[in-house]
Amino acid sequence: MLALRARIVLAAAEGLTNKEIAMHLNVCAYTAGVCRNRFARDGLDGLYDEPLPGAPRQIGDDEIAPTIRKTLETWPQVAKHWSLRTMAKARGSFTIRFPQPGR
Repeated sequence: MLALRARIVLAAAEGLTNKEIAMHLNVCAYTAGVCRNRFARDGLDGLYDEPLPGAPRQIGDDEIAPTIRKTLETWPQVAKHWSLRTMAKARGSFTIRFPQPGR
């Protein structure tokens, strides 16, 4: 995304409109506008991802990477593919929270 945002800013510096940038870079005009506004407001820092809203993650990258690797390189013994429950059990994590609509 960083490279795309940089291309949007460079195209804007050449005088292209948001609509023209959108057509050339295969993004929507809104995205081009948001990128341009963030660059105008924050400079180069505006090209980087902003923190996502919501609560901070409960687990770090050091726990996520092995889980992803395991789902890609192995198969569960009792099923054809990994589910949230089978992966949680394999990781030794038995507390699983499912999103509940309306809460």
